Amino acid sequence: MLDASYELVLGYLVKGFNVFTITEKLLVGLTAYVNLFPLSGIHAMLMTIVSLTKPGDTVLSLSPDECGHFATRSIVEEMGRKSIYIPTSNGKIDFEELSDLLQRESIQLIYFDLMSHIETIDIKSIKSLAQEGTIVVYDASHTLGLILGNQFQDPFLEGADVICANTHKTFPGPHRGLILAKDALLGEVIENVVSGKFYSSVHCGTLLAMLVTIFEMRDFGNEYAKQVIDNANVLAENLEGKGIDVARCSDGTYTKNHQVHLLFENREDARTALELLRDSDIVAHLCYRESSGYFVRLGAQEITRRGIADMALIANLITSTINGEKNAQKVKNLMYSHSNKYFSYDAI
Repeated sequence: MLDASYELVLGYLVKGFNVFTITEKLLVGLTAYVNLFPLSGIHAMLMTIVSLTKPGDTVLSLSPDECGHFATRSIVEEMGRKSIYIPTSNGKIDFEELSDLLQRESIQLIYFDLMSHIETIDIKSIKSLAQEGTIVVYDASHTLGLILGNQFQDPFLEGADVICANTHKTFPGPHRGLILAKDALLGEVIENVVSGKFYSSVHCGTLLAMLVTIFEMRDFGNEYAKQVIDNANVLAENLEGKGIDVARCSDGTYTKNHQVHLLFENREDARTALELLRDSDIVAHLCYRESSGYFVRLGAQEITRRGIADMALIANLITSTINGEKNAQKVKNLMYSHSNKYFSYDAI
């Protein structure tokens, strides 16, 4: 038997609706151009940079030491572009130095490739400092679901020209990617460059799965995104209450999105915690920021999607695991007991 979400999509397709037409209608008001062909976030990044720059152009992005994606510079340079990092000081963008840089250098593209972050970025101020014609791209791979759920900063409202992303983090879809352009003419530029060159197959199975997720985000996205952020903050509070050092935002909250950062004194301690967590099937990643050192990154999106509401229970599992207890079976039992997907048509 087909589940409710696929019945909905197939109902549209049987009536003769085109997948791309449906998607564009769902995203009306958000963007003027939609490209659903990227097969991953990196693929979307590649397509976007190639479309909007040429060899010899300069791309400004975030350093991996300050939340930037580890692959951006190598991708930019492999394509014959020049890579420069946004200047920072004590974990914050140095706007005075950035202003000098933007006036001194000819920057064709500013690419916000946030990877390990708990706060928003001041897109509007950075855009105002850039020279006329500089294109601003926001990579929303981590926060796309929170943006579509109206619970995180809206890059388009704050000055971004393009949003690209993968579709399997806070946007709870399949492993694919997408590109959105605020302006139809800019979208035409992207389309003319990538169409027929950077993809050759629609990959219908995952495309239909992504369409299901877009429908679900339309109908449940606000509630889902709010719950993700609430859960992340409650989880962080519980972890701190159990003696774990947890990062905070500049306003004192733990996080503005789905991420929770566990701080450690050195790389060895962070690496040990990471290995213990992974041995118990708890998904985590080792990250580094020059301003705060090594930390372990957790996310609240999947436990929220599964309808898990007891953040104290999750915090206890994480803490006891870091302290050496083997919890793989407990984690497996918890996942089996919460196998349904919430904020979806199947939960109605």
